Amino acid sequence: QKVNTASYGVKMPRVGKDTMINLLLPLPPLAEQHRIVAKIEELLPDIDAYDKAQTKLQSIEQRFPGAMKKSLLQYAIEGKLVPQHKEEGTAKELLAKIRAEKARLIKEKKIKKSKPLPAITDDEKPFDIPESWEWVRLGDICSKICSGKTPDGGRNSNAYRQSGIPLFREQNIYNDGLKYKGIVYISEELSNTRLGSKVFAKDLLLNITGGSIGRCAIVPDDFPVGDINQHILIIRLIQPELRFWIHIYLCSPLGQKIINRKAVGAKAGFSASKCKNVPIPVPPLAEQHRMVARLEDLLPLCDALSAQL
Repeated sequence: QKVNTASYGVKMPRVGKDTMINLLLPLPPLAEQHRIVAKIEELLPDIDAYDKAQTKLQSIEQRFPGAMKKSLLQYAIEGKLVPQHKEEGTAKELLAKIRAEKARLIKEKKIKKSKPLPAITDDEKPFDIPESWEWVRLGDICSKICSGKTPDGGRNSNAYRQSGIPLFREQNIYNDGLKYKGIVYISEELSNTRLGSKVFAKDLLLNITGGSIGRCAIVPDDFPVGDINQHILIIRLIQPELRFWIHIYLCSPLGQKIINRKAVGAKAGFSASKCKNVPIPVPPLAEQHRMVARLEDLLPLCDALSAQL
């Protein structure tokens, strides 16, 4: 400690000769020195082992909150987070209502009829689900899955304004919601020419390229209108109440694995067509609500624990 206090220099700290010459040392008898050295040599392996164990424990503690959050999401999508109740009905009944609503929207020309998606094979089902659940392709329960478009000029576009319609880019999309830091705007006139890119309340927005691929945000209920660039997908559900469940699935370890595995190209892109074909396990709506409520209780505890480490 005295040597450190007396040292000087920034790039190469050093201590003067006079300091070392005048340094006071406690000097035990030679036999006691030998006993001290022997004891230290005896204890050093235990100290080293303790240091390694402590380092390993700290690493586990740092990883634990994130691992617990992933486990909770995975338990949820496998039907293990909350019990099933027969009185809540079945997903088959829920999907029948969604199909009927989708047919109505097509008949009224509010959405376009799309090509039928292929049946889900047993090989595509990564785990068994409760009897009251059903597997369905995401595109079959959506009225829209489509990427946006970046205004001409990209990041340096002169289409950007200080106010107007918010244009969300991948840096604005997070699992816990939309972030407005660095947001840009486009004029309402330009937005009205980009109908395919329009974002509305209760949509899901999914990043589909780059380092933030897989981040997914739920658009708030009171959101007026917005726009997105080409690096984001709009996922609009026939039954908006399902948005919380689909968000859980896409954020789960399996959802993220599917997105990253199916991403292609030099910039790792996840296309709208691939998104439509993602198999989703669907529980009855009441069970979805119970799982969402349970996760809303548990996930903040993981975040709080992570903040303390």
